[in-house]
Amino acid sequence: MRRADIFEDCLARMPLKDQKRALAALLDYDGYFSYGKPSKPVDVAFIREWLGESAKPTVRIQSLNWKYVKEQYEKAIVRLEDGDAAGTITIAKSILEAVCRHILDSMGSSYDHKENLLKVVRKSLRINQFVAER
Repeated sequence: MRRADIFEDCLARMPLKDQKRALAALLDYDGYFSYGKPSKPVDVAFIREWLGESAKPTVRIQSLNWKYVKEQYEKAIVRLEDGDAAGTITIAKSILEAVCRHILDSMGSSYDHKENLLKVVRKSLRINQFVAER
């Protein structure tokens, strides 16, 4: 069975809303491709139009990759060495928030993009069953 057939079969088993969310997340993905990027050009604008509201680009997914995390970590170390504790903490919080939002996105969990760091961390811990529901 081809990978494309497996992918289509998996999509067909999802509700339409989840299909659209999964496809939108793939449009925003900028990480590693095991089998390379598609050889044919993809009309992303057309796909986004078809998907509608759920296909708006998400900054969190686009910006979260190991290169981004490493760059932010290195910035935090420089700030720490310069004695800027507040700047270091701010960067650490930003990394934690980006990772937690990425987890929520990848798990298909909905959340308000205006939620504060504590709520996002709690949701990502709950969705991974690291803490019990209250």
